[in-house]
Amino acid sequence: MMHVHENFEIDWNVYVSQLGQFVRACVLPTSEEDLLSSASRVLAIIDGRMVSVRRLVEVAQLHQWNSSIYEAWSWEYGNRVRAYRSRLPALVYEALYTYANQSGDLHVTREDAYSAIGEARSALYGV
Repeated sequence: MMHVHENFEIDWNVYVSQLGQFVRACVLPTSEEDLLSSASRVLAIIDGRMVSVRRLVEVAQLHQWNSSIYEAWSWEYGNRVRAYRSRLPALVYEALYTYANQSGDLHVTREDAYSAIGEARSALYGV
């Protein structure tokens, strides 16, 4: 859900409120579910519009590169998530990374991905 006025003014009250809820969930004892829920609602300002972290993760998940090999899919997913690092404030990126990490392994390396692709190729074709 976008929280942008027609003239593209940012609703700072909503932005700060969602970010504050995430910080509170990080600092105060909470369940993993509450932390992920608050992280998913944090708003990112991308191209003058507010977009939820949940939506950014959904877009990152849509890639189809080697989607049948988990390590390869996770590596590309992680690349897409990390691509936001330079476009977001650190705290917003932390919320994105926190929420995104529950959907895929963001620590898969290029070597892990290509090794899994090689193993799959070998298993399928004996190469």
